[in-house]
Amino acid sequence: PNQTMQDDEPSPVTFSLADVEKVIDAERSEQRTSSAQKARSRVSTKVAMFTNVEDLKAMVKDHLARKPQYRVEDYYSNQSIWGKIAVHPCFEIITLVLVAVNSVWMAIDTDFNDAEHLIESHPVFFFLEQFFC
Repeated sequence: PNQTMQDDEPSPVTFSLADVEKVIDAERSEQRTSSAQKARSRVSTKVAMFTNVEDLKAMVKDHLARKPQYRVEDYYSNQSIWGKIAVHPCFEIITLVLVAVNSVWMAIDTDFNDAEHLIESHPVFFFLEQFFC
């Protein structure tokens, strides 16, 4: 029985050192050839692509001119009243004015409001704090 099992196993494959060296040399030769071909194709591509600098500049300028400018208003719906208000130019101006006035008010509040708690402060400070909140 043991004799039969040994006969069923595949026999080990043996290579001579000369065979291994031939395979390694062939692979190295293919790698050198393919590397040289890749380098030549890259050089020829670069030469064909960048022959005229003025053409390249014109392509870049054309691409930049065609690029649409990002505007968040383009994503708002004009079907509702809120969308119409949000895209109106006056809304942007009013918002910027309120931000500027709030920053001035914060400076005034910091300098002149001595109360530790908002409820203890002068009614003007209380009202404007609630307004800007």
